[in-house]
Amino acid sequence: MMSSNPLDLRQALNYAMPATAIYFLFGPLLILQGIYSKYFGLALTSIAAVLFFANLLDAVTDPVVGYISDRYYRRTGKRKPFIVLGSLLFLLSTYFLYIPPENVTTIYFLSWFVAVYLALKLFDIPHLAWPNELTQCPRGRNQLYGLRSFMMFAGSLMFYALPQLPFFDTTEITPQTLKWSFFLAAVLLIPTLFSCIKWMPDGVRVDGHCIQNQAVEFSLLKIILTNKPLLVFLLAVFLSGSGVGMWASLNFIYIDAYLGLGDKFSLIYVISLASSMFALGVWYKTANRIGNIKTWMLGVSMMAMGIFCIGMLTPGSQEFIPLLLIMVFLNVGIASNNIMAPSLLSHIVDYGSWKFGADHAATYFSIFTMVTKVNLAIGSAIGLGIVGWYGFEPSSTSGQSDDAIFGLRIAITWIPVCIVATSIMIIAFIPICTRRHSIILKRLKKRRDSLTEITTL
Repeated sequence: MMSSNPLDLRQALNYAMPATAIYFLFGPLLILQGIYSKYFGLALTSIAAVLFFANLLDAVTDPVVGYISDRYYRRTGKRKPFIVLGSLLFLLSTYFLYIPPENVTTIYFLSWFVAVYLALKLFDIPHLAWPNELTQCPRGRNQLYGLRSFMMFAGSLMFYALPQLPFFDTTEITPQTLKWSFFLAAVLLIPTLFSCIKWMPDGVRVDGHCIQNQAVEFSLLKIILTNKPLLVFLLAVFLSGSGVGMWASLNFIYIDAYLGLGDKFSLIYVISLASSMFALGVWYKTANRIGNIKTWMLGVSMMAMGIFCIGMLTPGSQEFIPLLLIMVFLNVGIASNNIMAPSLLSHIVDYGSWKFGADHAATYFSIFTMVTKVNLAIGSAIGLGIVGWYGFEPSSTSGQSDDAIFGLRIAITWIPVCIVATSIMIIAFIPICTRRHSIILKRLKKRRDSLTEITTL
């Protein structure tokens, strides 16, 4: 029987720990466009095209991985082989992306960028679907996704803390930082992955309360398109992610090349990510009190306000403290998104199991990751494309034109704020609240019990 209570803390930590090393290595991906432009001479327009193509190609294959993972899980009851394979391939591909040869080409950047994201999905999709099979308890799922988010933030914090170590020549993020991040993450990944695979249960196969047949498999697309809560959820994810993607793709460039605070960038992220980690506990308690939907709306509202405030800053060292406070505020909002979105989707998975008679947890989560990558691709491409069109040059030492600064402000603030604010209204229309989810769980239990009685007879 699937647990109706949260897992014990040791098991929950074993589940979440590999995310530390994975997202230690994921951290550089958010600023890689600035690194490859500043240190390896790739044009922003070329990088924008690479990000757009690679993310869209990666997103299209997400449902394939989710579908294969679900099929394998229904036959064996295991998610672990995908998690192991994805982790090791991710480690291998990041080596080539973060430690490139001297003469880097756009094709090289594109090839290994695609490889990194293909490997990441092999880990991420089954790992996201796993809690849905470990516990039915909403608090338990919030706990697992909360700890996973905590470890993700911890890994990102470790990356941004690297330049602050005394043996680096500068506190800026450089190719040397990327090189060290790879080797440290490799040392961290192996033991945490081993502990997760050895000590975590496989989860409970869902055949007992779901009708598994070929008709269900072939009607998967129809099931997705007629799942109203899923479609509303995905629209909210798409809008909020597109806006945040525009901001995130330009944040390093904005702070380094425009505000002139590149040497403070890693310190800002260390402090803001540390604040986000502590905020996860607050979001967890808030969700248990007022529900996932209202908590998610509150977090996205903080994200929109933070992006708006960043656009008000002007160059100068006196902007360090305001920038730091805004980044803390914004990243605390993002922390809520990291818990609430997957936890709420797990409730929608239960709804799909009840309504359509089939469990497709990994497929649902693969669509979720696909949408997050599509909106990242679109947001990054639009943001970088606008900045490149207006002639902003991150490597320029002679200053930027008024048009270039205008384009940067549009791309990093005004457009993202409008998009993220729209997503808040969409979230309010997601129909799977805490009360309705509890009803769904009762009906699933009743169906499972009736099928068990028939099997016994």
